[in-house]
Amino acid sequence: MAVSDDTIVVLEQLRRDANRNDEEIAERTELSPAAVDEAREEIHDEGLVDSYAAVVDPAAVGHRESSYHFIGAIDNYDETLRNGVPEFNEWGGSQLAMVGFGNYDMIFRKVSRNEERLDRFAQNLITNPKYPSLRETSTYRINERYRWNGANLEANRYGQTNCGLDEDRREVLSVLQANGRLRNRPGKVAERADIATGEVAEIINELERDGVILGYTAFPDVKSLGWYRGFLGLSNLENSYEGVVDNLLELEPLYAPYIISGTGATWADIGIEFVCRSIEHLDEFTDRIRVGLDARESRTLLSPKVFQNERTVDVSPS
Repeated sequence: MAVSDDTIVVLEQLRRDANRNDEEIAERTELSPAAVDEAREEIHDEGLVDSYAAVVDPAAVGHRESSYHFIGAIDNYDETLRNGVPEFNEWGGSQLAMVGFGNYDMIFRKVSRNEERLDRFAQNLITNPKYPSLRETSTYRINERYRWNGANLEANRYGQTNCGLDEDRREVLSVLQANGRLRNRPGKVAERADIATGEVAEIINELERDGVILGYTAFPDVKSLGWYRGFLGLSNLENSYEGVVDNLLELEPLYAPYIISGTGATWADIGIEFVCRSIEHLDEFTDRIRVGLDARESRTLLSPKVFQNERTVDVSPS
């Protein structure tokens, strides 16, 4: 669907911080408070935001490994495009699953509690007899996360050890992942988490200070918007690695919610999971990245259909 430029500007601001009010958004943009309010009405009336949530660092709650898995040569591609992969829960709790056009036919994003579970998942992709049509898999093990679910990460945050959260903190995280807009309403959080109101604000501040909560974001409803998801891999970068990362972090979180680097897939030094409004926007977006960063090689996978997009992180004890 077509949405106004003002609405896209407000969506971007909410992607950066779901708790910004109209006045704060107006201050950060060239919009008037009235225009912000009108854009919010369109967002609400058209259901353009799927949910608002706290962004949780998987490593801080025990998921030490993050990865992407790419699958090519799907024998029954048309059927998979229509129906997805059956019995999806058996795939080990992937966060994202989408069929792609490009070098690979399917992409998974996953967080795992340890390396053994990650390897087991990767092996299961090609050995599980229930899925004989899936072949030619490639695992991209993430070494560094520079942006995760729209939230930029400080360099020293990634790979932190499990914070060993107690039950109260896990309950607060569950509530805020379900509705991040309750961050400034500790009474409501306390009611849903069954914790004394006086303790909630202290717990939230602690979770934010320790990097367990990276921020608060709005998840655009990509399907309702008629937008596309995809993955862009860059390699053979001409510029310094640090300079490339700095330039990539200038990209809008609305369109580039995940920026990572890793090993295992030889064609990608840096990966970007992106969202684009149209094929024309995709061309503009990828040209902006390739030309600006002097990447000699890039591969783009565009997804016409997403089967699973889990926005929360399991915070239950391992």
